[in-house]
Amino acid sequence: MFIARFFVLGLVALCTTACAPARGQGGAPGPLAGPGLSDLEARRTIPVDLPAADSLASVVRVGRMVFVSGQLPLGPSGEVESPRDLEAQARQAFQNLATALRAAGARPADVVQLTVHVVGLQPGHPALIRAAATAFFPAGNPPTGAFLGVAALSRADALVSVSALAMTPGLALDRSVAQQRRP
Repeated sequence: MFIARFFVLGLVALCTTACAPARGQGGAPGPLAGPGLSDLEARRTIPVDLPAADSLASVVRVGRMVFVSGQLPLGPSGEVESPRDLEAQARQAFQNLATALRAAGARPADVVQLTVHVVGLQPGHPALIRAAATAFFPAGNPPTGAFLGVAALSRADALVSVSALAMTPGLALDRSVAQQRRP
C-alpha cells in the first residue's frame, strides 16, 4: 500500500511539473494556461458534491489532466452502501467517480487510467467489478488500469475504492472563463 501511494504521489508530482504552464516573456501565462489565465488557475482543486471522503482532495485538475482520488462506495448519507456486496459497492464507487469527473468537466470516456483497490482481492473479483464498470466506460475503449488487493480501506465496511486519471479535450479551462478575465 505504501509503495502504491508513493508511486501515485510521484506520478502526480511528475505530471504537475510536466503539465504546469510554461512561463513566457515577462511571466506571461504559458500555452497550457490559456489566454488570460495564471498558473494558479491552471491547477485547481475542484469542489465536489459527494459525501466527505478520507482524502485531502477528491479532484484536482492540472491543465487537461484530471486526478480523482479513491472514490469509496459512499451513498448520499456518507455511509458505505451495501456492506459485503462487492458488485453493488463497485457500482456506487463508479457513480461517485462519474460525479467527481463531471465536477472537473470530464466524462468517464475521458478516463485513461483506473486503479481499483479491493479488500481481500480474489480471482473472481475483477469480473464483478468490470461488470459494474460497463455502464460507465465506452464499449471497446476501456481505460488502462490495475486491480490491487489491500488488507483494508479507510472505511471499515468498504470493499472497493476507485481512483482515476482522465485527460479532457481542449484548453485547461473553458474559453468563456478566459474571455471574462480579459481587460
